[in-house]
Amino acid sequence: MNRWTSCFLVIAMFLPALVSALPAVQEAKPASIEIEGYQPAKNLFLERGAKFTVIVHGVEASHLRVIYRPTSKVEALETVGQLVDGKILWTPTQAGLARVEAFVPEKNEKAEVILDAKGHPKGAALVSRVVSIKLGPGFPLGLVIMALAGAILFFGAFVSIRALLSD
Repeated sequence: MNRWTSCFLVIAMFLPALVSALPAVQEAKPASIEIEGYQPAKNLFLERGAKFTVIVHGVEASHLRVIYRPTSKVEALETVGQLVDGKILWTPTQAGLARVEAFVPEKNEKAEVILDAKGHPKGAALVSRVVSIKLGPGFPLGLVIMALAGAILFFGAFVSIRALLSD
């Protein structure tokens, strides 16, 4: 038996023992934000004014914030609050696109939360998700305006035809 064959046999004998001695590798769940009831593929979007449960997976975030109309000149920041067991109840206040972020607020030497100029806690987002929020069911103001515009149009046509035929 040559040297390589004996080396191969030694490895083959101890390989099962080495593999069984390795700790079991568990797949870590990727960091994500889940919003109950939000399924864009099924045309189920968030509605302004309705309550939704936000669940944060895979990160040790403590707070949740929402940026309405992200990366625009008129973006609005809302701090939703502190997560309890990775969950929080959220009611969207504005319609349109919004970025939901889970974060840990920055603290100073006295363990106080550092606030920005508008009074919101500072902190880098650990995980985020962009969602679409639609207007909730409301009064059909557009339909009323269209009916009023039609009435004005037909009243004007009536007055014009009447003035034209009165000569």
